[in-house]
Amino acid sequence: MTKKELKKLRNELPRGYGRILSEITGKHFNAVYRALKGETNSPEIIQAAINLAKQEKEKKAKIQKQIKSL
Repeated sequence: MTKKELKKLRNELPRGYGRILSEITGKHFNAVYRALKGETNSPEIIQAAINLAKQEKEKKAKIQKQIKSL
């Protein structure tokens, strides 16, 4: 992934994503940050980040839907 794509991915992640992804992958949070900055290559971390971003997007959409129904 390019650095631009990684930046877009990071922007979609929730606050505290380093700790969350560290718990999911079992990797140190520094490894998570390095992978998402493009300094190292870790497909496991990138895939976990993509899954977390999708969950976050679905969560936001559900909240917006609930707000509209008020």
